[in-house]
Amino acid sequence: KKMDTVDVEFDYMVKLVMIGDSSVGKTSFIQRLNDPDAVLETNATIGYELLSKFIEHNDKYIQVHLWDTAGQEKHRAMVQTYYRRSAGAILLYDITDRTSFDNLHKWVKELRENNEDSSKLVVVGNKTDLEDRRAVYEHEGEEFAMNNDAAFFEVSALTGENVDRVFDTLISKIVECLQQMELEAPMNKVSDVKKSVISC
Repeated sequence: KKMDTVDVEFDYMVKLVMIGDSSVGKTSFIQRLNDPDAVLETNATIGYELLSKFIEHNDKYIQVHLWDTAGQEKHRAMVQTYYRRSAGAILLYDITDRTSFDNLHKWVKELRENNEDSSKLVVVGNKTDLEDRRAVYEHEGEEFAMNNDAAFFEVSALTGENVDRVFDTLISKIVECLQQMELEAPMNKVSDVKKSVISC
């Protein structure tokens, strides 16, 4: 759950990235995650935007930095920096836009080339509110996710359907990994696992 104050000692600080083509709804997804009642803005992201929030998950306090990266080709070189040290990634496509789904392979490749450690992944098909315009079947998204060791959801950033579930699932996977790292780390290295923007 989201914390109401930042005056709290956190256990972990993690960096997440939103990736996918332009106009698939990355910024709208983050706006909805940040405020379920928000009036969504649809202007293209130039460079990046950042959502920072404190959450409590399984008695752990976590500071999350979620980067919204620009999908336009002209910003791609600038965006590559933001992949580094990311603990998790949300791969977003538009279920009404076949090309945005086909390009997921490219985004996964770019993520892995620019992040020295492996990020936990969630594949997300957005715009279920436009079901009558669907161009990507749900089973195709599920298959892509399975082949990339990722969770899978279909959501509507417009209505908020499943948005929280995506975030909660990704955080759960990351925290589980971090706790395992703590168990395996020498005692003098546990503090390195905590309190750093780490990947898992």
